[in-house]
Amino acid sequence: MFGKIIKIWLITILLILPFQLLISRTIKIGAVSSLVRYLDETTVVLLIFPAMWRLYKKEYDTKTLTGLLLSVFILGVVGLISGAVNKNPFWITGLGIFDYIKNFLVIFIYAAFIDDFKESKQVFNCLLIAAVLLGGIALIQSGWAMGSLYILKKEITDKSMYILSESTPQELLEHKDEIWRFGIYRASSLMYNSSILGLYCLLILNMYFYLAPKLNIAYVVALVSGIFASVSRMSYTGFILIMFIHIFKGRKWLVPLAVFFSIIVIFFMSSMYDLDMLSFLNEEKGQDYSFRGYMRETSIEIWQDHPFWGIGPGFFGGVISNRYPSHIYEEYNVHLQARRFINKIGSIDQFWPQLIAEVGIIGIFSFVLLILSILRGLTIAKHQVNSGEMNLYKGLITSMICIIVYFWGSGLNVSTILFTYCAFLGMGYGCIKNKSKQLLGYQST
Repeated sequence: MFGKIIKIWLITILLILPFQLLISRTIKIGAVSSLVRYLDETTVVLLIFPAMWRLYKKEYDTKTLTGLLLSVFILGVVGLISGAVNKNPFWITGLGIFDYIKNFLVIFIYAAFIDDFKESKQVFNCLLIAAVLLGGIALIQSGWAMGSLYILKKEITDKSMYILSESTPQELLEHKDEIWRFGIYRASSLMYNSSILGLYCLLILNMYFYLAPKLNIAYVVALVSGIFASVSRMSYTGFILIMFIHIFKGRKWLVPLAVFFSIIVIFFMSSMYDLDMLSFLNEEKGQDYSFRGYMRETSIEIWQDHPFWGIGPGFFGGVISNRYPSHIYEEYNVHLQARRFINKIGSIDQFWPQLIAEVGIIGIFSFVLLILSILRGLTIAKHQVNSGEMNLYKGLITSMICIIVYFWGSGLNVSTILFTYCAFLGMGYGCIKNKSKQLLGYQST
């Protein structure tokens, strides 16, 4: 009974995540709103130890989960050493480490409680419907806005052009270059973030290509529309890379789509100002900086001073350094406007610079080891199942491209993407048992 309740909860949270911000903003009760925002972290804290005990008792495959657990442990130890070397408070170091590993702990939770191929397919079908809904709404948002602008000739500040938008006319005018990229309206559907919308639709689209016995063209159109309407470099780049893999596998009809998105990225997005919604003059160097460019330079400066172990988890670039103000921002004279923006969005919006500043080159190697252990586990797993079941693991391997791409242009913990991906990793690992039992057939529903 306990296991069934947890299973229902784990499926429910995956359905909530794409709408997490919408729900938390809609609920006016402060405590409940906060609970919704931290739903993913609360789940990890409450369930990780019961999950580990359940995995131990059920004797799951040691080649996949033990190797992964070891790599997570190594990353945690590196974080502890980094904090100790810098004489940082233990509790801030601990929170910083948790912020790095929390979504990867999700793998063990889902492996423990959802370990059936048929169930994992049913869970995916639910998320597919949610993603199609999000993509369809984005298509309507984008089409209505562009039709209003180019056909009805409305002013860009006319709020009637924007469906489900809370922006004021002043905000629309102030951020018009960010909201309208290359004349395309950046829709966010119900997710309040265009880039996350695009990445989520991309993740689900790629898995759909692998898991569906027959593609539904309406689903594909809705998901591609969500990616297109995001007008996000991360989403477009990931889409191009993943589409070329599917083209190589025989889906030649994807060639026009891949070429179209490639043209946009090469001829338009390659020259985009880096996060042009915030730029400022650095008076010390006498030049203009974009937010991401400025924070990259600051990260490298920190790393040069702390090359091996960094300045410690929780002290630069992430949500912990904002929640418990870090002295590093003052020591490196981080521009006040940049610090305010970090506080607003919760990170420096790029994972690798944050990682190398906080845990140095040793931390970089540790995190790469974690990624490689995931890919190794998936490679092992796909050779232990039949051809129909193998598609789940192929989809997860290919989807790692989507994850790696977003690491370059976003913070680590975008739960809608990383939590969801790690949940399916867990389901995939959970289906590979160490016992010589015949696995349930992975039938389409």
